[in-house]
Amino acid sequence: MRFKKIEFFSLSYLVLAKLILLPLAAMLIITNLDMPYLMKLLILVQAAMPSATSLSVITTHYRFKDALISEGIFYTHLVSLVTIPLFLSLFFSLIVVK
Repeated sequence: MRFKKIEFFSLSYLVLAKLILLPLAAMLIITNLDMPYLMKLLILVQAAMPSATSLSVITTHYRFKDALISEGIFYTHLVSLVTIPLFLSLFFSLIVVK
């Protein structure tokens, strides 16, 4: 990966949408729904996970070479090292097991 050719604008939108806005939306939805605690936790964990690594395999299969997908996978995994614990701690502080 060449760091000089990274599209920071596109990657920042990807990271913002996938790792911050989507978990926040899930958090707002699950706090207002009456469902079991573990189901709420599962929904939040699924929403907070980074982009799937299979996306690069799919693009290679269809002979579509897009570095943005590979860079997006790499950077969402890096940023998720911070955002996953952040959202889990927020979840555990807001939703108390009854």
